[in-house]
Amino acid sequence: MDSSLPQIRVSHSDITQPECCFSNVATYRTPKMDRYIPNRSLNDLEKSHHYFVENRRGFQKILNFSTYSIPSKINTDFLNLTPAKVARKVNTQSFLVLDAPEIEKNFYFNLLDWSESSMLAVGLGKEVYLWNLKTNSSYELNTSPRETGGIVSSVRWISDELLAIANQDCVELWNVNNRKCISTFEHTNKVTCIDVNDRILTSSSFLNNKIFCHDYRTKTKIAEYSSADTICSLKWNPSGRFLAAGNSQGTVEIRDINCGLRNAEVYATLNKHCSGFKALSWCPWQNSLLATGGGFCDKKINFWNVYCSKKIKTLQVQSQVGSIVWSKQHREILYTDFDDMVICKYPSMDKLAEINDHCDRVINAALNKDEILASLSADETIRLWNVFQNGPKRTPLSVKKLDCFQNIR
Repeated sequence: MDSSLPQIRVSHSDITQPECCFSNVATYRTPKMDRYIPNRSLNDLEKSHHYFVENRRGFQKILNFSTYSIPSKINTDFLNLTPAKVARKVNTQSFLVLDAPEIEKNFYFNLLDWSESSMLAVGLGKEVYLWNLKTNSSYELNTSPRETGGIVSSVRWISDELLAIANQDCVELWNVNNRKCISTFEHTNKVTCIDVNDRILTSSSFLNNKIFCHDYRTKTKIAEYSSADTICSLKWNPSGRFLAAGNSQGTVEIRDINCGLRNAEVYATLNKHCSGFKALSWCPWQNSLLATGGGFCDKKINFWNVYCSKKIKTLQVQSQVGSIVWSKQHREILYTDFDDMVICKYPSMDKLAEINDHCDRVINAALNKDEILASLSADETIRLWNVFQNGPKRTPLSVKKLDCFQNIR
């Protein structure tokens, strides 16, 4: 042992009493020592751990938020609730107004129709006007010089080039590109109803209770049907199998051409209306569903399943129904109730919107392939609507004249 190092004397009492060791630490540690080894008994870690555990038992656990116990069974019925459906918002403002002077205010006339290319044909007096929605261009068809003359009572597009025009005693087929009449189909009385099924041009006169079917390509008459009373409306269903004809006695005759056009017989007779009616419309997404709108004495819309000749439901309205239009995008239907237009969901018939911008009775309403609605009213205006579209608003409201198509405000 090196005698040069200082001698440290530690007594037995210093070892047994840690306090003395800690107080006299300077007596046994010198700067030349390489490390310091503390006395672990001074930290008293075991005692501290004991106090920590015992004190914690007296407090609630952190995740136990409430003082009462958690129930064994939790009601989870709210997890199965489905969110309530929000009703579709209908745009009830027209985006374009056309002035329609000299309009014939006859309830049974059909003076408005869209083509596949969104060309709108309108019959005003003895003239027919065409307006293109895409190009915003228009022109007069110049039908006055025709030999038959008379007031236009119905218009119906056959294709983008061919337009059928009915007047007092015939149906004329016009090529709108050449602005020429290419065919004439004679009647014995005023023609009010025209419809097309493939190559078959179907028309009816107002007073002689006859329905004629012509092949407009060969210009020949294929079939002729007789009705029990005056024909007020005529419409083929989307599949082309059934022809519905409504008469002035409130009866709808359904003819089935499944066995041929010449041999078509009355498939069903629907007679729940108490007055004559004009509104007749087939559902575009269900071939057997037919909607019929009654006149002023009836004031109701009936929905029929043609296959079983059964009335599905009835909707009571406020006045006579001028037109019925089905939406292809939505399960909805629009009908004109005098000067109002009402949109309802089908089949619940919950009212979504009621539009009353027209000042007089709405004579016709037609829908193009893009679901843009055109309404023709006795107030001598044509209004265009986006009632079935949820997209952005179109151009601001403007007014144009059909005779010269100039902005008037």
